[in-house]
Amino acid sequence: MKTKLFQAIFLILLSFLTTSLYAEEIKVGISGSEPFRIMDKNEVSGISFDIWKNVASKANLQYKVTVFDSVGELLAAVKENKVDVGVGSISITADRSEVLAFTQPYYISGKGILTRESSASVWDFIKPFFQETFFYGIASLLLVLFIVGNFVWLAERHHNQSVSESYLTGVGSCMWFAIVTFTTVGYGDITPKTKTGRVVTGIWMIVALLTASSLTAGIASSFTLFELKHALIDSPSSLKGRKVAAIKSTTGAEFAKRYGAILTEVKTLKDGVKLLKETEVDAVISDYPIIKYYLSKNEEKGFRAIEVFEEREHYGFCTNPKNPLIRTVNRYILETIEEGTIKNILKKWKVE
Repeated sequence: MKTKLFQAIFLILLSFLTTSLYAEEIKVGISGSEPFRIMDKNEVSGISFDIWKNVASKANLQYKVTVFDSVGELLAAVKENKVDVGVGSISITADRSEVLAFTQPYYISGKGILTRESSASVWDFIKPFFQETFFYGIASLLLVLFIVGNFVWLAERHHNQSVSESYLTGVGSCMWFAIVTFTTVGYGDITPKTKTGRVVTGIWMIVALLTASSLTAGIASSFTLFELKHALIDSPSSLKGRKVAAIKSTTGAEFAKRYGAILTEVKTLKDGVKLLKETEVDAVISDYPIIKYYLSKNEEKGFRAIEVFEEREHYGFCTNPKNPLIRTVNRYILETIEEGTIKNILKKWKVE
């Protein structure tokens, strides 16, 4: 009985203390991506803001909201005491906890990878054959065949019945002879009769053998690189060496760097998806619920979202470490979790 009485007195005193400490309007900063922060004609809503409103109501807090363009800017403002509380899709990390105080997490999720269903199109496959270097290679080969054809024709034209003395016909036949020798097919329709013709043919055989081997190796290497470049992305390990977009100053950007991706930083998820559509990047990294919400609101075809369960994200509010408000906010977040309010908010925004 006494214990319950003391608890009741403590809660009453805490309530009075909170009211006296925060009778003035506190400054709340908000940032992040949908559905954690949603802006509609200067009206703020979303998961994080709904939870904050619930906490503020329980703690009798009066507040003024300032919207920040990025989470990085918001965290800097909290650190410098320009705002009292940071609200939004803020991940709790070890590095951030060194300079900020975080509440208990109100939501836990995994990282998300947004990529194309099929990484390579038909054009991607045939594109290498329409490059400038490819045409230079074909032109060089034709020039060499023309030169060899001329040498063989000059050596054989008066001594070989299979070689016409007419220049165009004779050189054409000798170029054909050079081609079949190059491919090691050797139809046998032309056989050198003169020593000069045989020497030229012998040299060409050696050159053709080396050239064919190099060409085969080059083509095989190109196809291997093509397969590596356009392999389906299905896990964090497959991000290595791939072009990836992530929102600047977020854990998604850190995630991409950690797995060896070539990072392009963007302002919003929409900007990243635009790069993905234009095949400027192979994937977009963000928090899974943010990607899931985006796909539910936008009719994007040919994309798939992968949740990375090994990389868990804990979301919370933050304050300056010296700000006593953290204890009050923490208490009411826990209360909001226990009574099931947060679960209902998550269902409302379709991320549960």
